[in-house]
Amino acid sequence: MEAEAPFLFQFLVNWLNQYLGNYIPINATIVMTWLISLGLIGFALVTCSSLKMVPRGLQNLLELLVEQVLQLLEGIMGHKKAKFFLPLMGTLTLFILISNLIGLIPGLKAPTSDWNTTIALAMIVFILTHFFGIKQKGLIGYFKHFVGPIWWLAPLMVPIHLIGEIAKPFSLSIRLFANMMAKHMTLGCLALLLVLFSKKTILFVQTLFIPVFLPPIVMLLGVLTCLIQTFVFVFLAIVYISIAMEEEEH
Repeated sequence: MEAEAPFLFQFLVNWLNQYLGNYIPINATIVMTWLISLGLIGFALVTCSSLKMVPRGLQNLLELLVEQVLQLLEGIMGHKKAKFFLPLMGTLTLFILISNLIGLIPGLKAPTSDWNTTIALAMIVFILTHFFGIKQKGLIGYFKHFVGPIWWLAPLMVPIHLIGEIAKPFSLSIRLFANMMAKHMTLGCLALLLVLFSKKTILFVQTLFIPVFLPPIVMLLGVLTCLIQTFVFVFLAIVYISIAMEEEEH
């Protein structure tokens, strides 16, 4: 029995496939990613076009999020670097959070439950980490730390550092993908359970506490998972970039 609700924008997937299918693969993840990106751009334009001294409505929500991200950045990078990286990390936070939460709505797909999305996000962090590291210390200075404090340990230290750097985007992406996929499967199993109970009246009555109390609990856990995994991804991204830039100061 299929527990997952049909994708609400399947008609859009089919329509886009007619025109773009020969050039790029179009699926539910791609469509949801584009819709979320367009939604965030529209949200930013609407909110920023009507900024007020006393925040209200969407501006209140946006300022609260900006303050939280800025505090997190300042705690790790300091005030100056925090202001520079705020647009990047703020956008990353908004996109991952919305992408996580959207999967809680039946008929919609969380882009972050697809590894292609999370590895793309992790690769952006990976490239930016080394870009800002090299920009801060120069090419030779940056890669010098791969050698380690003692030059004759280089044959041992260089492979260890390289493996560690290559592992970062995989661990970052798989952590987010696995948690979102697990949440998605849990909600799918719950939906299947409710369908089975609803077809057997006696079973529904005998186990009334399950269909009545379980959905809100699982939904609450789903929201908490979305928030925590967003924080973990952004926190680690900030730490990676901060470490790559701070080593110059030692």
